[in-house]
Amino acid sequence: QRIFQTIVEWWLRKESFPMEYLRLATPLVGATIDAYKESIASLLPTPSKSHYTFNLRDVARVVQGILLTNVEDYTKPADLIMCWC
Repeated sequence: QRIFQTIVEWWLRKESFPMEYLRLATPLVGATIDAYKESIASLLPTPSKSHYTFNLRDVARVVQGILLTNVEDYTKPADLIMCWC
């Protein structure tokens, strides 16, 4: 979690986001990690679908998707949360 949080905080500073956005880094990464943990606990491989298991690459893809945006894409902090959803 610390790695992804550091990456998101760095990106928010680099893109010159206001402080309200920076405060969202921890809950945003925490929610992503929680969704990941719930996925690996609930969506277990089955004999018919044993080809996919969740791993940290999935968390990285969520963070990378957010990092593809820039400050002009947002008008309010809630927009960052909507992007995450």
